[in-house]
Amino acid sequence: MLASFFNWCVETERITTSPCKNKKGAKRRKGKRKLSDDEIRWLWRACDKAPYPFGHIVRLLILTLARRTEVAGLRDRELHLGNRPVWILPASRTKNNHEHRVVLTSAMLDAIRAVQRVKSKEGWYFTTNGKTHFTGYSKAKK
Repeated sequence: MLASFFNWCVETERITTSPCKNKKGAKRRKGKRKLSDDEIRWLWRACDKAPYPFGHIVRLLILTLARRTEVAGLRDRELHLGNRPVWILPASRTKNNHEHRVVLTSAMLDAIRAVQRVKSKEGWYFTTNGKTHFTGYSKAKK
């Protein structure tokens, strides 16, 4: 990042030589394609036809913008549905190892309440066997 900045300074003649000379600038990642509004509408409707738990997970992904493993691993103990409903992801389940709080909107709450639960000792929301959270992403993509 710093090399990119100093190379730009040289190119625009703000400085004569870069202190990062012979260093490559930061690689820029191409942004991933984003769904259009029409595609999101189509996907939302397709969730009604998807077998459990695919449709429910996808709807929560759309609404919360959480990572798929965060949604798939949702547990009862992470949901706090009082006056200000919130989903508290413990640090152990987040990419950056920091607790994350997702304020739940009425649409998110509706999506969560629509889940047809399978009895789970661990309190998994998305489970097919009651013992582990959902992990069948390959099947869901098909």
